[in-house]
Amino acid sequence: MFEAFSQTCSGRKSGKGTGLGLSISHKFVQLMQGNIKVSSQLGIGTVFIFNIVAKPILEKKLSEQQIDKTVVGLVPNQPKYRILIADDDRENRQIVLQLLESIGLEIKEATNGQEAVAIWQSWQPHLIFMDIHMPLLDGYKASKKIKSQDKNKSTVIVALTASVLEEECSHILSSGFDDFMRKPFRISDLLGRLAKHLSVIYTYQETNILCSNSSTFPANSTRVKLTSEDLEIMPEEWLNQISKAALTADYIVIQNLIRDIEEEYQEIAAELNSWLQEFRMDKISDLTGEAFIRKNL
Repeated sequence: MFEAFSQTCSGRKSGKGTGLGLSISHKFVQLMQGNIKVSSQLGIGTVFIFNIVAKPILEKKLSEQQIDKTVVGLVPNQPKYRILIADDDRENRQIVLQLLESIGLEIKEATNGQEAVAIWQSWQPHLIFMDIHMPLLDGYKASKKIKSQDKNKSTVIVALTASVLEEECSHILSSGFDDFMRKPFRISDLLGRLAKHLSVIYTYQETNILCSNSSTFPANSTRVKLTSEDLEIMPEEWLNQISKAALTADYIVIQNLIRDIEEEYQEIAAELNSWLQEFRMDKISDLTGEAFIRKNL
């Protein structure tokens, strides 16, 4: 599974990758003196786990880091900004969609370049996050069509690329895109592009990285080390729902489930919310799933 392989003709047409991802990941982990393993269940999913050698960071250094600003919404009386996400990967679209909808932006999705052009024509988004590699019509061709029809030059198009090569990034900008972001990107990168190109103004909750990231909880609340045993006090149905929502990276559902428990279980809610803001869906799913299984033993 971790050996490099070549795509068949149909695989290349699907635009789903080159067959090198796992091989490269395997070599990266080995370079860091680690090992990578895989376990899979038919119809359920696949889990990759790796261990690497790393030096622990001192807690003192953590506490001395700068205070982070977490975006919690938009300043009132701004234009109703319309954002289009064009990406053939559903999970990629959902993460961006749920984040941007949660702060008050209007969002639509496109699964390929043809859909992106059609939605642009009927909806006129202010900004498009456009994946480079998509079926039917790739990001380059879709962007070129939109730019040729956009007489007022009112739509900003930001390319999404997994490439780390400077040559391709230069090619992206010379092809008519207004900007680009490398995958995987940070939340701050995404919001930064909106502020840069649309002058979006956010409202913030200032929090130290050792504290909760949500405006719902006090800024001085202390992070707790949460375990699956701690979560066994939660209702079975709630554990089941949040575990499933984390598996599908459903940001909004997880956020609402955390809000349901914040009055009665403030520390648990604060830590789960911190993981949500960090997009640690893996931690939420693993611990709540383990707690659900324990309660049913």
